[in-house]
Amino acid sequence: MESPSSSANSTPGNAAPNSVDAIRRYWLVLLASRWVVINTAAVCIIAGLLYSFRSTPLYEANGNLLINPEGGGLLSGQNVISLLGRDTEYLQTQYRVLQSRTLLDKVVSKLRLDEDLRYKEQPDRTLALAEDIKVTPVRLTRLVTVSCLHPDPARAKDIVNSLMDAFIADNQSQKSFTAIEAYRQLRQEVQAQENELKSIMQQLQEYRIKNEASSLDERVNVINASYVRAKEFTEARRVSADEAMRLAVEAENWRSQGKKLSEFPGVAADLEVARAKVSLAEHESQFASITNRYGPKHPSYRAMGAAIASDQQRLETETARAFRALKSRADLERNNFEAALKSEEEKEKRVGKLNELRINYEMLNRKRERTELMYQTILGKSKEFELSGKEIAQNVRVVDPAVTPVLPAKPRKPLIIAASALLGVIGGFGLAFFLSYLNDSIKTIEDVEAFLGHSFLGYVAHIEATSPVERDTIAYLQPTSAVAEMFRSLRATIQLGPDGARARTIAVTSTLSGEGKSLVASNLAIVMAQAGLKVLLVDSDLRRPSVHQAFEYSNKVGFSSWLLGQLDSPEGAMVASNIPNLDVMCSGPIPKNPSELLASARMSRMLEWALQKYDRVVVDCPPISAVSDPLIVAARCDGTLVVTRFNKVRREHVRRVIQKLSNASVRILGVCINDLSFETSDAYYYAYERYGYYSAYNKGQGKEDGDGKKEAQDAGPNDKPKADGKA
Repeated sequence: MESPSSSANSTPGNAAPNSVDAIRRYWLVLLASRWVVINTAAVCIIAGLLYSFRSTPLYEANGNLLINPEGGGLLSGQNVISLLGRDTEYLQTQYRVLQSRTLLDKVVSKLRLDEDLRYKEQPDRTLALAEDIKVTPVRLTRLVTVSCLHPDPARAKDIVNSLMDAFIADNQSQKSFTAIEAYRQLRQEVQAQENELKSIMQQLQEYRIKNEASSLDERVNVINASYVRAKEFTEARRVSADEAMRLAVEAENWRSQGKKLSEFPGVAADLEVARAKVSLAEHESQFASITNRYGPKHPSYRAMGAAIASDQQRLETETARAFRALKSRADLERNNFEAALKSEEEKEKRVGKLNELRINYEMLNRKRERTELMYQTILGKSKEFELSGKEIAQNVRVVDPAVTPVLPAKPRKPLIIAASALLGVIGGFGLAFFLSYLNDSIKTIEDVEAFLGHSFLGYVAHIEATSPVERDTIAYLQPTSAVAEMFRSLRATIQLGPDGARARTIAVTSTLSGEGKSLVASNLAIVMAQAGLKVLLVDSDLRRPSVHQAFEYSNKVGFSSWLLGQLDSPEGAMVASNIPNLDVMCSGPIPKNPSELLASARMSRMLEWALQKYDRVVVDCPPISAVSDPLIVAARCDGTLVVTRFNKVRREHVRRVIQKLSNASVRILGVCINDLSFETSDAYYYAYERYGYYSAYNKGQGKEDGDGKKEAQDAGPNDKPKADGKA
């Protein structure tokens, strides 16, 4: 079922509804469910009244406590007994302490609440008392309000005052215990710090004597200077050793390449090698000049050859000596470098050891300073305790003691009654909309056109009469009534519709029995006859016929008689009523095989005969959900009118029935909603627009008649539509 707003959104043509239309629909839902709202509100108000006047009145006593920060006594500012953490946490802790079981047990014991009628029957009296106690901080202050609810106002006052006194006493006791314990711990800490300071000073003195700490800085400076010089000397030795090794290696490579060692720069630079090379060069020059003048046997030639050989021998000897000298110098420089490096490492170790000694000394000295500072601080705190004595500053006090309340705090009767009324109205509104949401029956034009997808032909209002004669012939008995006008509107809608011109045979059916299809068929035939059309009303419901009851005709001969072949002409089954232009064909005796009879050729022949004599033929069919008869009849008619009862049949059920008709190739003229209640939903709007107009019209007619009776009513209800002949 759609809500009122969703129904409004399903208007034909998908036109968007405005806000006024949506508000109107909500109002109509509330109007239709007004008794739900009224009853719900009444129940809530009665419940509120019963609760207000039957509940035991409770009195509330209030007292105010001031909770200042800790630390206003022995140790101002930050002290060892103040609670750590932020001020808010401290206050929250005190609020919890106020509601603690320990304090409440003291109050129960002091006031003997175990004999109080309110708590006597409770299994846990302390827990019951805690439910009556309320602790409320006063915003932006250090005040806290302690409240208690109790049927006895004096007892409520005593409970609050006793609880505040117990809290202050407990706070004082706790502070005293904490102060004494803190002082004891301070004295122990002072003694421990004093012993530790003596031990450290003794260790420092022994270390100073053992490691000559008095001249430690001077020794470190001397060793550091010696280490720097050794490092510089080692670097110089490393350069000399590298150079000597380089020359030795290059000389070895020079010789291995087959070159003359005497030509190697390092060897050639040797003084004796240079002299030998000069002497050899001179003798070779002289030998060249002698060779030009003398022969090999000349004494000068021989003497010069011997001199050159001697010089070459000398050069080789000196070259070998210079080469050995290069290698020896390289080995010497390497040994000197290693010795210098070893000396440097020894001095570096001495520097590291002295630095370690100095660091250890500094650490011991700083430890002594820290211990001495801690000792002085704790000793000062201890002196403050001794000077201040055992005075404990109380930071909690009672600002306003509780007094005996005069008026009860609960129940608040005006507030409860107002809240129950408001809750009832809101609950009634919600229940009304919820029931409307759950209701998915056919009620509105939108339900027909948007959900069912067919034309809406009209409403038929609820008829108060219980007699089938008065109900099914109301258009004749009360022609100026609003209901009669609704049938005329239904007639006009059908005739002016797209299929109105060719809809000469109209089948009237419904989803279920009891929806008023026979009422609609009879009155539709009457208003068509009143419009000057020659009309035949046929009761094709061969299972539960009702047309003969409405017109008070005999049902011994009728439609079934023709279908069974008992009549030579359909005219024998027809009855002429005293309503101008209207003839009726009752169903006749109930046969055993109605479906087969309705599907026979005699059914078609009857319709052909009727169309030759009448302008319109209205056929009252059985409900579609019950049997297949209406499908057979509707398929042979020009159009079918589906009747559904207002707010009774689910939309899905009607949709399936219409789908069944469509599957049978039945032309559906539209849907008519019967038994409309003027107090529900859109029916209220229809009643305002239509029924009110015809009420004024009827009053005008009564004045014109003079005797207060309408001209149409002069005909009956006792003047029923009678047959002109016998059935």
